[in-house]
Amino acid sequence: PTPQHGPWIERPHLVDAVINAVSHQAVLICAPAGYGKTLLMSQVFNRLADRGEPVTWVSFDRQDTYPQNFIFYLMTALRRIFPDFGTEFFQLTQERDGLGVDIFLHTALAELSSLDKTVFICLDDLHNAMADQFPEMLEKLIRYSSRSLHYIVTAREIKQSAFWQLQAENHLYVVDAEKLAFNSDETQKYFSSEANLNLNEHQLTAIFNATEGWCMGLQLARLALMRSSDPDKVVKEFSGRNVDVSGYLLQSVLDAQQPHVRKFLLKTSILDRFSAQNCDALLGDSESSKLLAFLEQSNLFLIRLDADGTWFRYHHLFQKFLQKQLQISFPNEITSLQRNACLWFQEHQLPEEALGLARSMGDLSFILKIFSATGDRLADSGNHHIFRTIVELVPQEMRAEFPHIALKQVWLEVMNWNFSEAQELLELVANNQTNDDENKSLSRALLHRRLMLAFHHGDIKTAADLADTWLEKYRESRGYVTGSVYSVLLLSRSYLLDNAGGELVSQNACRFYPADSRRNDSAMAWHSCIIGLTHEIRGELSAALSGYTDAMRRTKNLIGAPPGVTAMPAIFTAQIYYEQNDLDKAQWLIDANPANEKPGGLIEYYLSYILTRSRLYAVESDADNSLRVLEDRLESSIAYDIPWVAREINAERIRRELTQGHVKEANAIAVKAGLFSENNPPDPQVGVTTWDATVVITWARLKLESSQHKAVVHVLRK
Repeated sequence: PTPQHGPWIERPHLVDAVINAVSHQAVLICAPAGYGKTLLMSQVFNRLADRGEPVTWVSFDRQDTYPQNFIFYLMTALRRIFPDFGTEFFQLTQERDGLGVDIFLHTALAELSSLDKTVFICLDDLHNAMADQFPEMLEKLIRYSSRSLHYIVTAREIKQSAFWQLQAENHLYVVDAEKLAFNSDETQKYFSSEANLNLNEHQLTAIFNATEGWCMGLQLARLALMRSSDPDKVVKEFSGRNVDVSGYLLQSVLDAQQPHVRKFLLKTSILDRFSAQNCDALLGDSESSKLLAFLEQSNLFLIRLDADGTWFRYHHLFQKFLQKQLQISFPNEITSLQRNACLWFQEHQLPEEALGLARSMGDLSFILKIFSATGDRLADSGNHHIFRTIVELVPQEMRAEFPHIALKQVWLEVMNWNFSEAQELLELVANNQTNDDENKSLSRALLHRRLMLAFHHGDIKTAADLADTWLEKYRESRGYVTGSVYSVLLLSRSYLLDNAGGELVSQNACRFYPADSRRNDSAMAWHSCIIGLTHEIRGELSAALSGYTDAMRRTKNLIGAPPGVTAMPAIFTAQIYYEQNDLDKAQWLIDANPANEKPGGLIEYYLSYILTRSRLYAVESDADNSLRVLEDRLESSIAYDIPWVAREINAERIRRELTQGHVKEANAIAVKAGLFSENNPPDPQVGVTTWDATVVITWARLKLESSQHKAVVHVLRK
């Protein structure tokens, strides 16, 4: 536990209540901010440690929303007590990249259920880690862990019914806000014994009634009283059940500060996180480091965000109060402060925070200026979520006025398979384009988006031609865009069965990708998948697996990317495992990365998922489910307007029917899908793709069923 600052009293009755609840599997300390949840759990931890009980601790913050991390932290905390614990789990984390949360959870539960030694694990501020799947996951941990393992959890608010069901079944003991609130005796002890303030009964009663036993309110009252020579006046102002009592207490703390400290607090309150460096830039001085040290030493609601003490934030309630006071004290400076802070974050390559501040200003032209400067970085780093949030601020009728932003959106729509929207935006920009020299960059971006749309939509010959044209015109351009053109060219040529020079094209792509880690991880995750696909097309499975493994490593660092982008390399890997007859690994990866919704990423990933899942069912002799997977996904491929995927799915349906001896049904699928006709067999020409080859092979399979061997040999040789 982090050491607790300020005077606090021991609360033995609550400590005893938590420790005595060992008959339950878990204790949930649940209350709003400022009720002393962490303090109580710290006292429980210390009591258990003093008694020699095995006890460990994990704290969570708002960046801990990845379920795999939660399980990893929990298992690591237990390993600190039992060094040999969790061998299978930790081996899984090292050897099987790309696995989903369910596999990690089930492996952890298998080991947690066999734990035969009493141990207490404290999970602090779990509300910070509450992603959608957390309640169900935590419920499983509580239900199925060994009875010798006891969870003690703090959280601000958990409304999910699963927890109250656990309480009804006597698996969970809850300490709520009513139990955490100080009573009148504790209030008196706090002020007299710990805070060294000799208040009379009337003063204590007034403060108790005003704060209603809220721990944070008592602490704030203590700070206000210590800085005043007239306790009666302070107490009088705080008496009554005023809903703004917390705000008044905070104001009393603020008013007690020196003017330069007060000014610093108010003006930096616009920042959700800050450092000495950006505070100096915001305020135009060099005193921020000293002031931050003073605020931290004074326990003035300053919270460290890292171990080095570089980044901080204010307590949320305190920040909101400060922002309200800022509007009163410096109303004419707020816009200027926000603008300066925004530009600092932009300059330091932190686009999310820059755009957040720009949005708070409400100035659309300034938002678009910042977005124009940061949009490429958002796209390059894979953060599609905030990219779309900003794009949607631009009214449809204004898109033509901001062609560069429209073209950034085209890339976003292409990555998310919204091809019709991407085409409309391209036409909008093209129809409003002029031919003056100032639009050279626009022409370059327009050509790039056209080739990207052609590539992802499956028009491979056009994509390859446009990529060659782009490189002929703009070969000297630097950065991510040029790298992406080489990546498209690499895979397009492979699909066209033109593998000459592939290694050189790949090297050129990597040479142009940016050096900083966020952008490079995003770029290289895609490129490594493309490298894997080019090897897979040639049947070089080990080399393909190496490319996909590299992509899996890189996607772990992406933030805000669509689910398909992060799952993409794992699904490609599953397909390789299937081809290598390593069916258990293939099944693990497919189960861990379901493509249930429109996922984004390379469309080949979506097709790999469908085919591999269907083939795994076929291996188990489950023909019905094998066909069902294909039929269910056929409709979605048509809805996404990706006809080549539909052709591949129909080819696999025909293959599955033929393995069952259903020749009539297989022919019916071919006719309905329009793959070829009885009188017009496929005729491979120059420019044939691997997808055309699939159609030829499907036609050949059907003809062989009717013993038309000579016709088959002739077409296959072509």
